[in-house]
Amino acid sequence: MFDEVIQVHVGTLPDDKTYTIHKGVASHYSDYFAAATRSDSPFKESTEGIIHLPTERVSVFADFVNWLYTGSLPRSIDDQRPDYRVLCELWVLSDRRGVPLLMNVAINEIRQRFVQAWSLPLNQLEWIYVNTVPEAGLRRFMVAIFGQTGGPTNLQDSNPGMWPKDALWDVLGAVWKLQREGVTKRMSKEEVAKMEMCQYHVHDEGVKCGKD
Repeated sequence: MFDEVIQVHVGTLPDDKTYTIHKGVASHYSDYFAAATRSDSPFKESTEGIIHLPTERVSVFADFVNWLYTGSLPRSIDDQRPDYRVLCELWVLSDRRGVPLLMNVAINEIRQRFVQAWSLPLNQLEWIYVNTVPEAGLRRFMVAIFGQTGGPTNLQDSNPGMWPKDALWDVLGAVWKLQREGVTKRMSKEEVAKMEMCQYHVHDEGVKCGKD
């Protein structure tokens, strides 16, 4: 795992950087890197020995590399004002590059920081909706926590201009569904901390999470 190395060129001039990482490490966690570095791969990366990722941000990829080798996620400077964006960007990078374990770890950490600060990541909704598809676990999780912890009051207490139209309809739909099912009580901080996250994770078919 720690023998052969590959070069990964991230970003575009002037904000670009080349990373040297172990092929075995990257391939172990990432379906994308595993495919791109196979000897019989049709991708030119397998023969050139360098992988170009011009659409990725250098700072986010640096956090990804740090996680590959340490298993650590970047921390928020202030626990009462959690940095949701960096975790959302890591989730999206992992989605594009086929790193399901990091997707699951990142979304769990988003839940943890939300519980700790009890502050909804409203300012990330637009970015999430631009960078994910409707069935994405990150988007579905955001709809769930907005719908189940605040409901319509989120609209009253925030700037309506911060709500993407699709997000607004998704959250309202989630609230209406709960009301039809007779659920009117908002989830508490303790309930969110214990909520089932497996439905928002990426697993092989038939695999389920163990208990947190």
